[in-house]
Amino acid sequence: MKTPAKTTAPTPSDGIFNNKKITPLPAASTIHRILKRHGYVIEQPHKRPRSSWKRFEADQPNETWQLDYSHCYLNNNQRVAILTIIDDHSRFVIACKAFEHETGTNVIDTFISAGNKHGFPKSTLTDNGSVFTTKLYRKADTRNGFEQLLLQMGIQQKNGTPYHPQTQGKVERFHQTLQKALHARPFAHNIGELNQQLDDIIDYYNNHRPHRALNRQTPAQAYNRLPKAQPLDIPIGTDNRLRRDKVDNDGKVTLRWADNMRKLYVGRKHRTKEIMLICINNDITAINPHTGEIWGRYHLDKTKKYHRNQLGEI
Repeated sequence: MKTPAKTTAPTPSDGIFNNKKITPLPAASTIHRILKRHGYVIEQPHKRPRSSWKRFEADQPNETWQLDYSHCYLNNNQRVAILTIIDDHSRFVIACKAFEHETGTNVIDTFISAGNKHGFPKSTLTDNGSVFTTKLYRKADTRNGFEQLLLQMGIQQKNGTPYHPQTQGKVERFHQTLQKALHARPFAHNIGELNQQLDDIIDYYNNHRPHRALNRQTPAQAYNRLPKAQPLDIPIGTDNRLRRDKVDNDGKVTLRWADNMRKLYVGRKHRTKEIMLICINNDITAINPHTGEIWGRYHLDKTKKYHRNQLGEI
């Protein structure tokens, strides 16, 4: 007696299921092509594939600094802000410091300190956060303190397109590396402890960790390999400082320069108000630290201790 031959049950891929012939579905690409041909597809160019993005890199160190805030938490669940400044050419971290809050004052102080240490950049690149620019919010021709500082120093300010963080891609990418490094450590108990952790992370990142995007150089090697760019309007070797103070009851503010205290007359209408002095060699600009409004200009003379406001009483 012959054993009946084994048969295999049909599968949907055979075009038959439950004795009924079925038609295979067309590919998704075919459906998309047909819908597009008949006008049912709206193109979304802002959602183009990553492969179409053009990568930009500054030609020189200090040609462009990217600045941005990120955040993390302390041991007590307090949310704090971390300001990072990174060189666009070399990915060298110029500065990385934690603060309790995002403020324009912290941006200015950190930027001035970093510039005095590494030289000031030719340009900056940031998003449109109010601590960096007010151009999306201002109704008149006013600037915040950071914008006024860059203007006075001849530094070009560039801002990314709103809702397009890829423009500041290097600092955004660094934030991912920073967060991973912080998560590998115990939560800091306070800002001081967190800043110590940041110093250790940045030292390793800048000086010891070869970077794939830099042909396995460290950021420090790439940063120091070429001559550095500089602001167009500031000669090398200038004394750049920032001083924050209060105007006294007589409308004056003091500044130590050339080993002597100088008195700068701002105006009685500004007495007891906070003031910021942008010092580039012996050229001083006094501004409102909150709005960027210019309150006074001075050209210091070594033979004089008292200097009048070149703008007059304002």
